[in-house]
Amino acid sequence: APLDAPAPIDAAAPIDAPAPIDAPAPIDAPAPIDAPAPIDTPAPIDTPAPADTGSVADSGTKPDIGNCKPCVINCLCKTGFDGCPIQECESAKCVELIGKINALAPKIAKCTAQVGCGSFEYPICGSAGCFQLPMAQDADTKEIDALAAEAAAAQCSGFNCGCGPPAPTFCLSGQCKQCPPDCDGSCDELSAAIITLAKQQGSYCGKDDDCTVLTTGLCPLGDLPCGGVPISKYAKPDQLNGLIAVFAPKCPASTCKCMAPGKAVCKVGKCSLP
Repeated sequence: APLDAPAPIDAAAPIDAPAPIDAPAPIDAPAPIDAPAPIDTPAPIDTPAPADTGSVADSGTKPDIGNCKPCVINCLCKTGFDGCPIQECESAKCVELIGKINALAPKIAKCTAQVGCGSFEYPICGSAGCFQLPMAQDADTKEIDALAAEAAAAQCSGFNCGCGPPAPTFCLSGQCKQCPPDCDGSCDELSAAIITLAKQQGSYCGKDDDCTVLTTGLCPLGDLPCGGVPISKYAKPDQLNGLIAVFAPKCPASTCKCMAPGKAVCKVGKCSLP
């Protein structure tokens, strides 16, 4: 018998296409981070004003005491680094010691023209000691040294380091003096002081440009030329000008009309005029 034809195979049901995958939701961009607030710059700290201590400082010269405000309290005022009074009393111990030292000052300043003058200085340190007095070069200072040491230990003002070197002193009327301000002396003594100081101020140079001429208007003094003296341009001429200002009116025939001095030159470490 004929074989039955195979039953038709049902066509496979269509496979559903996969559902589309949703695209991932976009990730929100991170919120911007706020920039840090600027840090305030700290306000500048005021530099404290320097305290007044000790006595004359650092300038190389004594201050112009005439510009100081006077001590207005009823005691011996302390002094500051500018040499001017501070409105604060010295201790009773300091008053006693300073009184004893002042009483000795004329003794160590007693001089002759042959011996000459220098300065008592306390303490001895790398800079100049601030307590300074005119002193004869042959003076005995043992007693005043001991008193100055006591004053320094008692913290009396002025007995400390840090000042400029003492100004030159001269033998005038038998006492070593710093002139100006104390210029009481004879014409011969003032003349000798001018010669000495002019030579000191012209004694250091390395080249011609280190020298200058200080106009004096004076007649020749010793070996100083007429009308002007050669000095180092680094010298401070205030004291020499002060001596001349005292000498010229006091001493007759001290001033002359002179030819203009030539240019100062440096010879063997000293300023001179050709």
